[in-house]
Amino acid sequence: MPSNDSVDLTAGRAEPQPYDFRRPTKLAREQGRLLEMVYETVARQWATVLGSELGAACQVAFAGVEQRSYDDYVSELPSPNLLAVFQPEPHGGAAFLQIAPQIGFEAIERMLGGLGGQQPERIPTEIETQLVLRVVERLLGELRYGLAAVTELSPVLRSLEFNPQFVQVAAATDLYIVATFTISIGDFSGPASVALPATTLVMRAGDAGADDPAVREARATSRATMTQLVEDVPVEVSVRFVPRAMSTSRLMDLRVGDLVKLGHPVDRPLDLVSAGVICARGVAGAQGARAACLITDSAISATAAASVANSVLSRRASE
Repeated sequence: MPSNDSVDLTAGRAEPQPYDFRRPTKLAREQGRLLEMVYETVARQWATVLGSELGAACQVAFAGVEQRSYDDYVSELPSPNLLAVFQPEPHGGAAFLQIAPQIGFEAIERMLGGLGGQQPERIPTEIETQLVLRVVERLLGELRYGLAAVTELSPVLRSLEFNPQFVQVAAATDLYIVATFTISIGDFSGPASVALPATTLVMRAGDAGADDPAVREARATSRATMTQLVEDVPVEVSVRFVPRAMSTSRLMDLRVGDLVKLGHPVDRPLDLVSAGVICARGVAGAQGARAACLITDSAISATAAASVANSVLSRRASE
């Protein structure tokens, strides 16, 4: 029987969460900190703009920032919703500003002189949509100034959608930086979020912190560790002849004893291939009782080396 003095080592520990290495959803520490400070500034600017626009006490609380896929982000948004689709000029792709419909109706009532209160759960009318767009454009304008520390951004509003699941402007696996907020107008509050393409925002956020000695040291350490780990990983290598095209019918008719002409010139070296990348070239030979390949050109470019390393890491992560 267990002793009364035994200690449960698992008590208080969080449950492990699955992680897909092929779809990374974690921001680097220095990037996350910088983006948190930036969006805290955006939240304060939004509170000021909404207060002056609506003539009411408004607060905007920044909740957090994370990297998520487009499908994960959109699938969790309820319908109906207020999803403003905008172009993050001068960058490509589509970005989003999402506001809870109740916040939109609360803003409309305040703009028209009302005192606010219980709001309907429906799609805005054409007139109400124009009033919501007025608020959205003000918020996007402040987003431009708030993100100036990490990237140049000139939001160009494209449309206001009410059913997020029907918005097909990005691939399901495209990564986005999603910042979440809570907007309070008087006694009423609701969620809001901003989703920007990660390809531009993360890169610019990383560049913005490049002058920090701590950031440079952390990157150098991570790079050295990754290089050492990749150098110790065994990779599969094959010696390849020039590929031969063959019809499907000819391939299906092959039988034991048939001869297949390779078409490889006798004066052309063989390719030493790893992960689909040509790493070296050589000639066929033998060493004792085994076939061998004598390397005649071992030059491998940095791009090819990086391709092999990325392929190795992806394969290891999927195993």
